[in-house]
Amino acid sequence: MNAVAKKTTYIIAIVLACGLLIAGICLLAYSKPAKAIVPDVPEVEQESGFTVKFANNTKSFYNKYTGEALPITTDDITIKVGAKDITSEAEFYYKLNGADNSAYTKTAPTEVNEYVVKVVIPETDMHKKFVNYYVYNIATEKTPTASMNPKVYYDRNGGESSFYEVYGLGSDITDYITIKVGEEDITQKAQFSYKALGADDSTYTTKKPTEIREYVVKVVVPATELYDGFERTYNFVIEKAEFYSISYHITCKNGNKIYKAYTGEALPITTNDLTITAGHFNDITDRIEFYYKALGADDSTYTETAPTEAGEYVVKVVVPATESYDGFEEVYNYTIKVESGWKKATKEFKNSSK
Repeated sequence: MNAVAKKTTYIIAIVLACGLLIAGICLLAYSKPAKAIVPDVPEVEQESGFTVKFANNTKSFYNKYTGEALPITTDDITIKVGAKDITSEAEFYYKLNGADNSAYTKTAPTEVNEYVVKVVIPETDMHKKFVNYYVYNIATEKTPTASMNPKVYYDRNGGESSFYEVYGLGSDITDYITIKVGEEDITQKAQFSYKALGADDSTYTTKKPTEIREYVVKVVVPATELYDGFERTYNFVIEKAEFYSISYHITCKNGNKIYKAYTGEALPITTNDLTITAGHFNDITDRIEFYYKALGADDSTYTETAPTEAGEYVVKVVVPATESYDGFEEVYNYTIKVESGWKKATKEFKNSSK
């Protein structure tokens, strides 16, 4: 074989090899299923130190009805302790939503319905035990599903679905729940009725309760040609606020030293300086009362008149008790200083009890 023939043979061999390589890559890409795009869902910090991330846009589970068992798997949820993924240790238990807790089973549900999934990770030498509860809907394309607003929905009493409200808050029930058929929101078509917990079903009324006690709310969406009917019951608890949280809106100077510069005028602490919340999302800042006295003076000298002169004072922050919440009272140090060249008014507002 002459040199030209050899060179031609080499070129043909190289071209054939490249063609086979490209064909192999294409075949591999075609045979491998595309990876599902998972929405970016913010992680939710648990009090126990665990983090939970769902593989969908909600805080609950959903599967489309197939006629077969539909278990929740580690593909549906990620659980971590710090940076360590411990999802593989998870155990899943199921029951109908509203059934007794003794009904939990490892057998995955099959039928169209709303369930509760209990997710358990046993305690190890490395981490504490993890237990949490989530709503799980199995639905057809025409079946409405319900999801809870995570800001006002609480798993109480071992995972039973319930709504919680501070007495006197008066939220609309649609603040608590969203009902959809596919992507269509049909919450506004729902009918809500209420009865006292344990009362006969004949006592259901459309009038929203206002008194402190436990109730049952029945949520009904009538069936149409476009979707099936929907009916669920949930516990609805109205309680007196049990705790307060306080947020301060004061600009600090020199670390946590806060003070107000002398101006020759009265310098009160106001509701612009702090927010007090009773219970869940119940801002009662507008009900705060402020009282002042000189530092070290007798408590009988407290007055509503804000101080004017430079000096050390005590301010007492009071929220009177009501039927909705207990009374609140805290005492803070308050300093008015004369500072040459310091023009911006600030306040020293330090807890005097610490």
